[in-house]
Amino acid sequence: MNKSAGILYYSDNQINMKMALFCREQIKAVNLPITSVTLKPTSFGENISLPLVRSYETMYKQILTGLESMTEDIIYFCEHDTVYHPSHFKFTPKKKKTYY
Repeated sequence: MNKSAGILYYSDNQINMKMALFCREQIKAVNLPITSVTLKPTSFGENISLPLVRSYETMYKQILTGLESMTEDIIYFCEHDTVYHPSHFKFTPKKKKTYY
């Protein structure tokens, strides 16, 4: 069975835009569906904007909101300030419903 994969991108929108755009370009190059959950509307993937204040609790709410809206079998988490190597998106979990 082929498993579908997608990217869950989350941001507090408080990153330098030059860095944000560089990170986003790296993520887009993987060519997987992207769901972004941000604290301000953002034109990156299918965007969900939450009117919340930046905090660790908010970050977890962003992740949960994204997971609840996504239909893919495999979800790759991506933070707004990290440059991901393409190999990050090659991993296929062996167990269903397991966090790696």
